[in-house]
Amino acid sequence: MLAVDGWQSATWIVVAGSVVSSVLVVVRQLAAFADNARLLAMLDTKVAELNRSLAERERLASELEHLAFHDALTGLANRALFQRHLDEHGHDRAVLLIDLDGFKPINDTYGHAAGDAVLAAVGVRLRASATPGDLVARLGGDEFAVLSAGPLTVVQARARAAELAAQIRLPMVVLGQEVSVGASIGVATARDGLSGAALLHEADVAMYDEKARNRSADPGRTALDDHVG
Repeated sequence: MLAVDGWQSATWIVVAGSVVSSVLVVVRQLAAFADNARLLAMLDTKVAELNRSLAERERLASELEHLAFHDALTGLANRALFQRHLDEHGHDRAVLLIDLDGFKPINDTYGHAAGDAVLAAVGVRLRASATPGDLVARLGGDEFAVLSAGPLTVVQARARAAELAAQIRLPMVVLGQEVSVGASIGVATARDGLSGAALLHEADVAMYDEKARNRSADPGRTALDDHVG
């Protein structure tokens, strides 16, 4: 066996070259590992940023959809959402169409802020009185509507209307003033062949008939008192 002391210079060069090459390979591998670690860290950062961006996009889309189909003042469904549900489910539901009585004098006397507070309070009472699955909506002005969760008989729908009217009539404190409003509620129940639009029209006619009866019972109130400008 060749002793180390007896290695020729050429042998030393070969050995040294092999060692250096091995060291270089290890260094390159370590550098590659470090680069890979940095790339993975950058990738994780980008993925996290993308996830945050997608979550924010979904949040904004959900918020915009909510704004598009809900009333800003009361938080109830708006006319567009009510109409969509009416078109889809009106064939086996009941509609209760609600118009406030005596709202205009409050709006005129105490101002629009008071009027808005009354509308918001009515929205809260309607939502609290709703049964699970009911769609409660503000259609505009001082007009609200309820689309029942399921079929109702005429007797049941009228009983629901009486309950809602009683809740709406309860006094409320608005901007330090105790006020109250009434409600004329027209009901219409689904029948075979009756479209959602026809159901809403029937409820509208019934609501105006009820408003006329309420006005006859209170001669001091005129049609102008019920009109919201």
